[in-house]
Amino acid sequence: FIWLLGMTLEYLFFFGVAVFSIFCTGNRFAMVAVYGILNFFSLIGYWFIYTVYAPMMRGVVVSNDVFYTLCPVANLCRREEWIIMDWVDVNRYTYEGLGGGWDYLGIIAVIGVVLVALSWLLYRRRQLECAGDFIAVRPLEPVFAVVFTLCVGAVFALFGDLIGSGYVLFLIIGMVLGWFVAQMLLQRTVKVFRPKAFGKLAILVAVMIASLLLVRADLFGVVRYIPDADRVTSVTISHSSRFPEYNDSTVKLKNREDIETVVGIHEYLLEQEEDLDGVYYAFPLAIRYELDNGRTVVRYYDGAALVARLMEELKAIYSRPTVLFGCDTWEE
Repeated sequence: FIWLLGMTLEYLFFFGVAVFSIFCTGNRFAMVAVYGILNFFSLIGYWFIYTVYAPMMRGVVVSNDVFYTLCPVANLCRREEWIIMDWVDVNRYTYEGLGGGWDYLGIIAVIGVVLVALSWLLYRRRQLECAGDFIAVRPLEPVFAVVFTLCVGAVFALFGDLIGSGYVLFLIIGMVLGWFVAQMLLQRTVKVFRPKAFGKLAILVAVMIASLLLVRADLFGVVRYIPDADRVTSVTISHSSRFPEYNDSTVKLKNREDIETVVGIHEYLLEQEEDLDGVYYAFPLAIRYELDNGRTVVRYYDGAALVARLMEELKAIYSRPTVLFGCDTWEE
């Protein structure tokens, strides 16, 4: 019964998304496409941020935890065990179906029921002449057009980055192509090259360029942010992974003097940004701060330890007996 209840809660969510995908579209291809977009929307957003904006935020590591939480199909499969059933105390089971706990399963089940209710409203208001349309609900057409355009632009940006030609130009080219392909899908015609369509595309491209400039200028000080050493409870450094907590080659420091040393290294890295930019396959440095308010800040710098000053300071830290052998003193 416990297993069946958990699986039913999961089923309600995916059933709700599927029904909603059916009634807001007009053909089978669109149903499948919208179902995939809705299920992976948050991961698509993470991929877009990581592809388009992250290269302009040197050192900043975008955590994927929130994006996975907002994507049930991925979050439920994050753990190795498919189904975990165990006793917590007498007469009480814990259930984690595909990685999700009861609270998470209950939330997504409610979302599924809400989507079924919305689907019923769409069905009652649906016009018969929408059969065959890609999107049968007019207010959702611009949403699909923008999402599709940005996704195609990100694919082109990724290609431009891989061939070393700069990804911004490829991003714009991909957005132009994606916009008109989206219009063809929505209008079921290739005659979409109209002044009005060009005008909307120009606005979308202008907004994208403006957002890139704002990120590049670090308007909100995200790239330049360094935690105050007095608020840091511990700092973890690693030389081989952008996620120190997932790597064995790590050193966790709690001493106030060590924390101040790492903060000083971080400040020096930001000062030497131009000298370090574009240096790869060297000795990278990942830094993870744990603050007194429970927040974590992660930074990752390629080629950081090429700087002579950092080599000496990091060597002193990594040469400690605690790091090498798990002992506190050389005598031990």
